[in-house]
Amino acid sequence: MISKNENRKRYRGLTARRGLSWLLALCLLAAALAGCGDGGESAASEPPAAEEKEETAAPVEPGIAEEINERTIAAEGSGVVDLTADRQWIFGEIRDMISGYGFPSGDLLNGRTITEEDRQRIEEARDLESLPEEGTADVRYGILNDNAAVRSFPTEETLCATGDRSSFDLFQESMFRAGEGVIVLHQAGNWLFVQGEDYYGWIPGDAVSFCSFGLMSAWLEIEDFLVVTDAYAEIPDTELTLRMGTRIPSVSADGDENARAVLPLAGDGADGYVTASDGKLVFQTEPAEDALPVRFLDLPEGSCRSGWEELTEENITARAEKLLGVPYGWGDGDGNMDCSSAVCSVFRCFGVILPRNSGDMDKTGAEVTDLAGMGTEEKLAFIESLPAGSVLIMNGHVMIYMGEKELDGETGPVILQEVTGYTGADGVPVWCMSCVETSLNVFKSSGESFTELMLYSVVFPAG
Repeated sequence: MISKNENRKRYRGLTARRGLSWLLALCLLAAALAGCGDGGESAASEPPAAEEKEETAAPVEPGIAEEINERTIAAEGSGVVDLTADRQWIFGEIRDMISGYGFPSGDLLNGRTITEEDRQRIEEARDLESLPEEGTADVRYGILNDNAAVRSFPTEETLCATGDRSSFDLFQESMFRAGEGVIVLHQAGNWLFVQGEDYYGWIPGDAVSFCSFGLMSAWLEIEDFLVVTDAYAEIPDTELTLRMGTRIPSVSADGDENARAVLPLAGDGADGYVTASDGKLVFQTEPAEDALPVRFLDLPEGSCRSGWEELTEENITARAEKLLGVPYGWGDGDGNMDCSSAVCSVFRCFGVILPRNSGDMDKTGAEVTDLAGMGTEEKLAFIESLPAGSVLIMNGHVMIYMGEKELDGETGPVILQEVTGYTGADGVPVWCMSCVETSLNVFKSSGESFTELMLYSVVFPAG
């Protein structure tokens, strides 16, 4: 059986891109809701119809977040990259990245038994033969005009191990947010193999609006922007739903004091165009060479704010609580969230880019403490001493420590987690498939407590 970790480790010492193998995850689910691996109706309230509004708090200076991100990027195996660092891409490296995804060992393709012909067809769809053995690739750049599912193979087909509720699409890896930049490394049909800020894989080609490297860099480095702080923001009169942590540039034409949020437009009917001039993003009403067509967005009132939030305990836990009830989705399947993407979404509101998967989050450029050598009681005492908003990591799972608070009539340490299920202190399995707050005193079906399984804590400096 090939886990997602094994897939990723087959390239550049590939770090554990997925902390818990899919097989183990399914076994745990079948064994009475043991826990969660990375990998319905949104719990977000129905958005009011309308005008673009954001929270009135002043934008935060990005210094602390930038320092954390720089250390994360520099950490070997974090999976986080600086897309604005101009570099060469070697064909051999790209080939290794693509082939590093081994074929998952699911049995059901689109609900029927997979055949060897199916496997061969899906593997051949990567078109590896068109990649030269040597040389430097002429890569392309772009901005996402919509959310984009990240796949291990260029297919929309689903591959599952079983047909019951505990089964996930094993081709699903993650989801990029609208407005993110990507480096396009290879194309096979209508699919693009891309490097994003915190992941790489296959995405649909129509999700990318191509532009120059300079324009992509100016887009990503713009100082005036809105960030989505609700779990989801449904954009009126469109089919677009923005996810927490989505960063949207805010631009205005010369002489116009009213800035508008914009995203690249796929299709006709542009509201304007953006270009790059002296490293800055410039909005204009007429098309020009290397201009990117954009559309205006009217974000629901209260769904976003101007600039990054201040990194404090209160703000982190408040953002995390916005995710309560959001359905669980392995690899962000169906637009939902898994445990690590939920944590990543919270910290993106502060400008902090975390490694995408739980198995890499100890590479975060903040204060990381190794808990593996501690006994259970020592771990518990240490966790209780942590500031609320800290991140707790165990094998294949990650959560946010919410501090000491009252829950279900009892006061004690509480965690917020996007989880499939767990076993309570009373020994009763709980199937939730959503983001929930629980006592730290919960268990896997094996009887092991979450506390004793904790491997790392991550504490973020206030600022």
